[in-house]
Amino acid sequence: MNERTHSTVRLLLLLLCLGPAARPAYGQGEAYRRFDPIYLEGGGASCASCFAQDSAGRIWIGSDKGLYAYDGHIAQPRHDEGANPRVWCAVVGDSTHLYLGTEGKMMVYDYRANAYLPGDPRLPTDVRAMAPAGDSLWLGSLEGLSVYHPHTGQLRTFDKQRSLLPHNTIYSLLRTRDGQLYVGTYNGLCRYRPADGSFEEIPLPPSREAGNRFVNALLEDTARHCLWIGMEGSLLRYSPLTGEIRAVEELKGNSVKSLATDANGNLLAGTDNGLYVCPPAGGRPWRVAHDSRQAHSLTNNVVWSIFADNERHIWIGTDRGISLAWRTGSPPFIPLAQVTGRGDGNQFHTLFRDSRGYYWMGGTNGLIRFTRPGGKAGDALWYRMGDDQYALPHNRVRHIYEDSDRQLWIATDGSIARYDYGSRRFTTYHITDSTGAYNANWAYSLLEDERHHLWIATCLGGIFEVDKRRLERWDADKPYRAERNYTLRQGLSGMFAARLVPDGKEGIWALIYNSRGIDRIDLRTGRVSHHFVEELKDERAPAFLTTDADGMPWVGFRGGVARMAPGAVDSLTIVSLGRSAENDLLAMGAVRDALWASTTQGVWSVSLHTRAARRLNISNGRFTSLLYDATDSVAYLGGSDGFVMARVAADGTVSPPPHADFDLDTSVRVPWYWRVGAIALYASFALFLVAISVYRFGRRGEQPLPASTPPSSARRERPETIPPLTPIEVSSQDEKFLVHLTRLIEEHLADPDLNVSALCRLSDTTEKQLYRKVKQLTALSPVEYIKHIRMKQAATLLDQKKFAVSEVMYMVGFSNSSYFSKCFQTAFGLTPKQYATREGSEPVA
Repeated sequence: MNERTHSTVRLLLLLLCLGPAARPAYGQGEAYRRFDPIYLEGGGASCASCFAQDSAGRIWIGSDKGLYAYDGHIAQPRHDEGANPRVWCAVVGDSTHLYLGTEGKMMVYDYRANAYLPGDPRLPTDVRAMAPAGDSLWLGSLEGLSVYHPHTGQLRTFDKQRSLLPHNTIYSLLRTRDGQLYVGTYNGLCRYRPADGSFEEIPLPPSREAGNRFVNALLEDTARHCLWIGMEGSLLRYSPLTGEIRAVEELKGNSVKSLATDANGNLLAGTDNGLYVCPPAGGRPWRVAHDSRQAHSLTNNVVWSIFADNERHIWIGTDRGISLAWRTGSPPFIPLAQVTGRGDGNQFHTLFRDSRGYYWMGGTNGLIRFTRPGGKAGDALWYRMGDDQYALPHNRVRHIYEDSDRQLWIATDGSIARYDYGSRRFTTYHITDSTGAYNANWAYSLLEDERHHLWIATCLGGIFEVDKRRLERWDADKPYRAERNYTLRQGLSGMFAARLVPDGKEGIWALIYNSRGIDRIDLRTGRVSHHFVEELKDERAPAFLTTDADGMPWVGFRGGVARMAPGAVDSLTIVSLGRSAENDLLAMGAVRDALWASTTQGVWSVSLHTRAARRLNISNGRFTSLLYDATDSVAYLGGSDGFVMARVAADGTVSPPPHADFDLDTSVRVPWYWRVGAIALYASFALFLVAISVYRFGRRGEQPLPASTPPSSARRERPETIPPLTPIEVSSQDEKFLVHLTRLIEEHLADPDLNVSALCRLSDTTEKQLYRKVKQLTALSPVEYIKHIRMKQAATLLDQKKFAVSEVMYMVGFSNSSYFSKCFQTAFGLTPKQYATREGSEPVA
């Protein structure tokens, strides 16, 4: 080979060496690789300036457009009727009040009453920092420093001239555990001397990036026995005992806006250039930054605030919403694809483990059977409508139940079905009353009594009682007439029975949708009685019904749960879950010696002995199903497209299941161009180029081409050797997006909770992106488009003349008949009843 060949080979080998070496630049440390984004809904806010957590555990967020409250799913505004200035800092004063330092007046919010209180006009404006000290509150503002006593109204101010403050503009305050007060100003740091009311300045090294010594943030680090000082252009470590101050070299040049420590002892520094994580053992800090290729990366590189909540989850406020990092050691979320090997989704509403060891999960998109919840895909069977091998009567599965003969039954929106383990198929039974007027097509819950009778709770059909032995021998192609049907005539509170549980005393409890109290059916007499009618109404309208490990019935409602103790005099023990009346209950179940309740504000555990409620260290999510497997002491919480697994200890604490038992996939995808396959392709291609180069240069040295011959003529291919070009079908990405979005809406059409937030979660799209795209493609807002699809489907169903108007209303996700009628008339100019009974079959435009 000549010198040119050698140069080419050296260059290619250098590229091969640099490729793998550059790969770690795209990775970060094990922690803070994945965040859950939380956006501030309504009000036009984008920047999260500060956080606070009240006595009930609720998270409060100060933003550039006022105060927000996080309900476990989204952050909603708590605006004042007047101005909503930027909230720079927030402090929980007591079990009722939240103090807000804003760019305008200082504000006081009563978070129990959800109301703002009149403020003290003497308080400073533009408060940038606050520090509680017993019954007093230190306030740092652009006007100076003051200490305020809320109960007495006493206010004392300090200024530079009389108190020796380095500067009158205060940006940070820190009160340490030993009672010392540190004050960070626009030009220096000082410590308060209570003996004479003056301040002792702490010398700071001069800043190269700024002419002044601007102290943005202060943090006490008890593990390292130091204070951290976040400045414009540097991060300093200060030892109060020795007076030593040392800069962190890796953060030089960065504006450090906020500081915190996590459960693992890492120091977290929020800057204008992303999040820096400094390990506790003196390891090299690493940077966490926004990555537009990753939906769960940091939402923005400008980090204003960092907050560790009571469970040590980390909240990071940025210029574009919030990034939530769950505490290391929280139970993992298992994506559905890891179990099934498919990309199809499912919103789970019922989880079950049968006596044969199979796990079953049913929801809005069929029923899945598998054997290893955390294992690799391979053994999962997915039952759905229209599947020739694994068919279901309906894709929406409401309840899974195993009877005394170890037979598996399911309740679906297409009646009930029994599973045959031999053929791995379901047999569907169609149940009617004696007159054929009512049926069990929309089955919600199943229960077997001691006489081997099945009880079926239905929507609009009441409750059916069926002889199971007779049903098993019945020809499934023919309708089965139930032994008895409980309706309004028999005393039920309503025709929509959502849940059945045994009461242990020859009776059955029934939760009736949109009714007061709980119904009970006496199995001996068939008599229906009503209980807790006055206690369970309005805000406490029953939403869920279950029994605990002792067999006692519990009812769940918005904001709490209650243990029922029926008897000669009914008694109800109510347990509140948080302070918010907006805390909707999604699922309940018995777990060891506690009752677990999944709500929109997290998962709660209520002790069966003390009735004390505590929030569990489980990631926030809308978990709509719950299963406790006593065999492995593992709880499962099913939500959208996956589930959480939590090992439950004897004392009720939760942790991830052992890695040895479950093969969890915790890898983080790297960009495709740095994966092993891509690197192997680069190497193959490079070796190919080397071979071609060697061959060509060798050929040129032996047989040079004539100067008059064009180089291309020596390499001309015959036409028949050139592969024909295949036309590439190009489809609009916007069209694909709209088709996908429409499919999601249609799949969840019957879900009354389908709204813009839910659609954003299902489509993995932010609310702003969703609004922009839908508006651009349809000229409708997302809310209008969802309603448009609902109305279109309602008209289609009414045209079939198979369903009553009330049935269609529920099928398209409405629960209020007057609102449904109003929306339908707005869309088509006719009420649903007029539309269904109109002459002709042409649909109305």
